[in-house]
Amino acid sequence: MPSERTRNVLQAGAFLRQLAASQAVPKEVRQEAYRLLRHYPTVSDIEAIAEHEERLRALTQSAFVRP
Repeated sequence: MPSERTRNVLQAGAFLRQLAASQAVPKEVRQEAYRLLRHYPTVSDIEAIAEHEERLRALTQSAFVRP
């Protein structure tokens, strides 16, 4: 369901932030978590996607968009 998917994306972002900040985690893991977070959607990004969900769905189902 969309709400579960949204919640999981937000929880995964929070988990990556915890990994990136934890000194108990190996440096390589912290660096990888930080690298992933650089392009991870923010709460604002997710809110914007939710606001435009119908329009985005219509665009991705267009004949001009390949699956």
